[in-house]
Amino acid sequence: MGEFSKQLCSIRAELGFRSALKFFQHLQTRDAVSVNYTQYKRIESGTVLASTEFVRKLARALPEYANDLIQRACQDQFPDYKDLFQVSSAPLKTLSEKAPLLYPQDELTPNQISVIASSEIHYFTYLVFTMARRPLSISELHSGLRGFKESVIEDLTKVRLLTQEAEAFRAVSIERLFPAANSKALKEAYLKMDEWDLKISNYFKTEKIAKRSTFRRVSPRYIPIIQKYYELFMDQLFASDESDRSKNVDAISFSIDIKKIKLPG
Repeated sequence: MGEFSKQLCSIRAELGFRSALKFFQHLQTRDAVSVNYTQYKRIESGTVLASTEFVRKLARALPEYANDLIQRACQDQFPDYKDLFQVSSAPLKTLSEKAPLLYPQDELTPNQISVIASSEIHYFTYLVFTMARRPLSISELHSGLRGFKESVIEDLTKVRLLTQEAEAFRAVSIERLFPAANSKALKEAYLKMDEWDLKISNYFKTEKIAKRSTFRRVSPRYIPIIQKYYELFMDQLFASDESDRSKNVDAISFSIDIKKIKLPG
């Protein structure tokens, strides 16, 4: 049995899964495995080496164990160079509420986007789940989302955007990776989402921090600079969350619309 398979078995036991099948099914709900169960069993038993794609998806699904999984996989792939891939001797960590519940996923599929864009409440429910720091119960959703229906949860779960944990639900993904609008259906879906984005402030009864608008002449030389400031601001906004998710207690609704026009005079 290789180092990776030993670690995989240890993690399974640490997370409370007695059988490989139950653990495999759990990983499937998190979009964490790219192989079938037979192939998974061979990897766990050490019969075959884990592929790069398998290790990548598993590490993204189990961020607490990502470094050890990757390092041990490299040790198995390059046994003559084990010293290059130092593995921590610390005991296995247990997952806690401070650990990220969500993880990046591949690009959303057209079917998933179709469900998200099927109604305003589908879209807002999906947004809330992608920002939640823990699983959400049905009662919390009823109290926090006007017009919420339990059928929305069923729809989002069917296309693997949500997964159930005990009596609550959580998002499968930490990111909203939307593909380019290369079809009529996607273009129409994105137009609806853009309209709903403008309603977020009223829907969630946000607290106004600042508001400013302007309409003025500028030199064409300054337009690239203005665009660069916009890009820097957006980068800062996306980097403004803490690694300890318990500290991310606020959300921001922000929109900016910069247009260039020609005026007489």
